[in-house]
Amino acid sequence: MSESQNRPRRAMADADRRSPRRLSAKARTRVDARVPFERMRGSARWWWLGVDLGVLMLLAGLQVVAWLPTFGWGWVAVTVLGGSAIGLVIAWLGWRFRWNSAGVLAAGLVGWFALGGVLAMPSSTIAGVVPTMRTLVGLATGPVTAPKAVLTLEPPIGETWNLLTLPLLVALVSAAAGLSISLRSRRPALAWVPSTVALMVSWALGTAVTHLPAAVAIATVVIVLVWTSTRRRMIRETLVGQRRRSAWLTPLIGALVLAFAGGLTWVVATPLTPTAARAIARHQVEPPLEINRYASPLQQFRGEITMDETTALLSVSGMPRGAAIRVATLDTYDGLTYNVSNADTGDHDGGVFTRVGARIVDQTPGTRVEATVTVLGYDNPWVPTVGRTTAVRFEGARGVALTDSFHYNRSSGTGIATAGLRQGDTYTVHAIVPQRPSDSRISQAGAGDADLPAPQNVPDSVKDLALRWTAGSATKGEAALKLERALQQGWFSHGQDDEVRSLSGHSYDRLQALLANPQQMVGDEEQFAVAMALMARQLGIPARVVYGFRAQSASGEVRGQDVRAWTEVQLEGLGWVMFNPTPDHDRVLKKVSEETPPRPRPHVDNPPPVPRKPQAPPGDNNLEVEAAPPPEAQAPIDWRRVGTVAAVVGLPAVTVVGPLVLVLGLKTRRRLQRRHHPVVANRVAGAWSELVDTARDLGRSPAPTATRSEQAEAMVVQFPRMIELADPIALAKRADAVVFSADDISEEHAAGYWMTLGEAEKGVRRSVPWWRWVRSRLSTRSFRSYR
Repeated sequence: MSESQNRPRRAMADADRRSPRRLSAKARTRVDARVPFERMRGSARWWWLGVDLGVLMLLAGLQVVAWLPTFGWGWVAVTVLGGSAIGLVIAWLGWRFRWNSAGVLAAGLVGWFALGGVLAMPSSTIAGVVPTMRTLVGLATGPVTAPKAVLTLEPPIGETWNLLTLPLLVALVSAAAGLSISLRSRRPALAWVPSTVALMVSWALGTAVTHLPAAVAIATVVIVLVWTSTRRRMIRETLVGQRRRSAWLTPLIGALVLAFAGGLTWVVATPLTPTAARAIARHQVEPPLEINRYASPLQQFRGEITMDETTALLSVSGMPRGAAIRVATLDTYDGLTYNVSNADTGDHDGGVFTRVGARIVDQTPGTRVEATVTVLGYDNPWVPTVGRTTAVRFEGARGVALTDSFHYNRSSGTGIATAGLRQGDTYTVHAIVPQRPSDSRISQAGAGDADLPAPQNVPDSVKDLALRWTAGSATKGEAALKLERALQQGWFSHGQDDEVRSLSGHSYDRLQALLANPQQMVGDEEQFAVAMALMARQLGIPARVVYGFRAQSASGEVRGQDVRAWTEVQLEGLGWVMFNPTPDHDRVLKKVSEETPPRPRPHVDNPPPVPRKPQAPPGDNNLEVEAAPPPEAQAPIDWRRVGTVAAVVGLPAVTVVGPLVLVLGLKTRRRLQRRHHPVVANRVAGAWSELVDTARDLGRSPAPTATRSEQAEAMVVQFPRMIELADPIALAKRADAVVFSADDISEEHAAGYWMTLGEAEKGVRRSVPWWRWVRSRLSTRSFRSYR
C-alpha cells in the first residue's frame, strides 16, 4: 500500500488517540462546549468570517430593496448598509474581547450616537459628520417615535427628521445579532434568522407596494440555503479533520433543491406583488389628521356679518330655538389666531380627531335631541353639531364620501369632514344638550384639570386686568363669573357702516387695543370671547373658545347674522361650562358724528400786539472768522524704494517666469491656429502635426522623411500605453485619407479627429514619467527645424 493511502489511516489513528474518550470528564466537557468557530484554525477561521460578512451584507442589501417604497431612492441605502457595517464591527469586537451582553450594548450605544447622525440625520450635523444637539435628541427619541411616524406619513418619506433611525436600528441590530450567533453560538447555522426577521419587519412597516417582492424572497431563500449548507460542511470538516471531496452528485442535488425552493418561493411570494392586497402595519394605524391645514374658523367671523348677513347657510330642524350650534372648538392661541389643535402627540388634553363608529359614547347629563341639518349656503369642512354629539349620520348622494372623511374630537366636540360640506348635503345629529349650572354652583367650584396647549404671545394687559377684576375671589368659578361680568360692561359693535369703529380679528394688537381702556372696550363676540378665554388661562383655569351659530329664525334657518362665539371654562365637578362675556347687542356707543356739537363761543377781536423794536444786526467787522486748517503735506514718492522692489521682484519674474509663459503661450497659439484653420482638411493635418510635436518635445522625434503610418508605428513602440486609448496607426491613415482625398470633409469630422487626438495625447502622457511630461510642456524642440 502506498504512502498516500496510509496517510488517512494514520491521521485517524492519531485522532483516535487524541479523542475525548481518553480525556478526563471535565476536559471532555470543556471541549464539547466550545463553539464551532473556536475550533477553527488558520485560514479556515478567516474563510468562516469572510463568508459571514459577505452574506450578511447581501441580506442588508435586500433590506434596502424592502425599504425603498417607504423612503424612496436615496439615503436609505447608505443608512441600512452603514448600520449593518456598524453592527458587524460591534459583533466582531464583542467576540474578540469577550464582551458580555452589557458590553455589546454599550458599544452599540456608542456607535449609535457617534455615527447615527451621519447615517440617519446627515442634514442635522455639522459638515455632515459632527452631531449637533438636534442630532442627539433625534437619535435618542427615534427608536420610540419613528415607527409611528413612519406608519402615518405618506411615502416616500426620504430624510425627514429622525425617521431614518428606524431602518438604521433594524439593520444594526440584525447584523450584530447574526454575526454574534455565528461566532459565539453553538448553533451558527441559525445566523440567518435575525436578517430574515429584519427583512420581514421592513416589509411589515412598509407600503402595500413592494419592489421586486418575488425576486427578493427567492434571493433570500437561496442565500440562506447556500449559507447554511456551507456552514454545516465547514463544521463537519472541522470535526472530522479532513476536507470532503464532493462527488458530482452533490452539486446536482443542490441545484435541484435550489430550483425547487425558488419555484416554491415564487408561488408563495405572489401575494406580495403590487397586484394583490397585502396586509401591513400601515393599514392598521390611523394617521393623525393634519388639522393645521385648515384655517381657524374664527377668522371668518366678521366675514359672515359682512358678506353673508342675510344668506341662509343652514336649515336645522328638531332643535330648540336659540340653541347653540357648535362649529369648532378652539383651544390653542399663538398671538395671531385661536385655532383648533389635534393632540396626536398626547402632550395635552385637546383631544384627537379620529374616525368614529355608529355611536359616540358620552355620559354628559342633559337633554337628548335629534336634529337634521341641511346645508344651504354653507361651504366649509367644519361640520356644525349640537351640544355633545353621540352620533352623526350623513345622507344623500355624498353620504358615503362624507362618512369616510368625517373625524370627530370627543374632547372638544368638534367634527370635520375633509371632503367638505356643500349645498344639498344632509345629515342627522344625535346629541346631548347640557344645561348651564346656576351661578351659585359655579361660584363654589374650583378649576378643572384639563391640560390645554399653553397660549403664546398674550398681551400683558390681559393678565393685569384679569388679576384686577378677580381680586378677592374665593374660587376659580367665582373668578370666571367676575371676568364674564366685567367684559359685559364693554360696548358692542361689528364695525359696520352704521356702528362705531371696531376692527376685526383677535390678534395680539387687537386684544391690546380692546383692553387699553377698560371704560371704552368696543368689539363683538370674536374679541370678548377670546379675551375671557385668555384671562382665564392666565388665572390657571382651563378655557377655550367656541365658534358657532345661534338660530333666531322660527323656520330653523341659520344666517350669517346668527354667527356667535362664546367661552367654555372647565370647572371641577361641572365639566365645561358655557360663558358669554360679550355685551348685549343693544349696548352700543354713539358715533362721534351723532353726538351734540359743542356751543360755539362769541367771536371777540383781540387788539394787535405791540410791535417790538428790531435789533440792529452786528457789523461785519465784529464777525469772528475761524482760520482754515493748513493743508496736509503729501508724502513724496520714494522712488528709490520703488526701484528696489521692482529690481528684486520684477527682474526674477521677467527672467524666470517670462520665458515659461512665452513658451506656453506660443504652443497654445500654434494649437489654436491648427485647430481652427480656414481649410478643414488642414485641421486634420494640423492635428497629426500636433501629435508629432508632442513626441518631439518628449525627445522621441520621428523621422522627418517617414510617412504618417511609419511615424505612427514608431510612436507605438516609444509610447506603449497610447494604444490603450487611441490607435495612432488608424489616426495616421485617417489623416492621409483626408489630405489626399479630393472630397471635402465636414467640420464635425475634423472636430471628432481632434477629440481622438486628445485621447492619444493622454496615452502618451501615461507612457512617460510625470516629470518628463511636465518638462516637455516647456520644451522648445518642436519649434526647431529637423537636423
